[in-house]
Amino acid sequence: MSTYTVYNTSTGVITHSGSCQTGDESLQAGAGETVDVTGNYSDVAYHYVNGVLTAYSVPLIAAIKAGPPAVGYTWNPLTGWVDHRPLAIAQTQAGQRMLTQRDALEYANFTCAGVTYTASADDQRRIAAAVQLAIIAAQQPFSIVLDDVNNVAVPLNAAGVIAVGAALAASVATAFSRFRTAITAIKAASTNAQADAITL
Repeated sequence: MSTYTVYNTSTGVITHSGSCQTGDESLQAGAGETVDVTGNYSDVAYHYVNGVLTAYSVPLIAAIKAGPPAVGYTWNPLTGWVDHRPLAIAQTQAGQRMLTQRDALEYANFTCAGVTYTASADDQRRIAAAVQLAIIAAQQPFSIVLDDVNNVAVPLNAAGVIAVGAALAASVATAFSRFRTAITAIKAASTNAQADAITL
């Protein structure tokens, strides 16, 4: 058995490596590829420069392990990940990131009167229902219990539960406001780097 490493002749990037029957090494390479029969080398640690096996620097090894920052990047063994995306694609990807971040903010914990509450979709429905009951009760005596972030019961009167609802609404409104600001900035970006740097 023999070990081998196949690399792209033009870029020097290792495409695959392994072992094969002795004499079959040349069969492991495709068009535009070269076979090195001196060993089985890792594509994370090595590449070829003018046909010479060369170790990556530590930062480049870290970049390989991390993977491309986004779809549309290609690997250059000398400089790392190279961005080939059209600006419109970078803006679309940035917009998708903002949606994910907005959802995280929309359902993030919020605080009212020093108490922190959770705000999952179910929590928001329960709080909205409690607010409606408080409004319906009007001037009548009213009390309800909501759980805080640690599942500790928090007794509230009508004014208290309405305040919790208002705090939740403000938290959600802030998430959407920041989202709209970010989307405006993404549309105004003139480079991929500008679009990628935008966050909520």
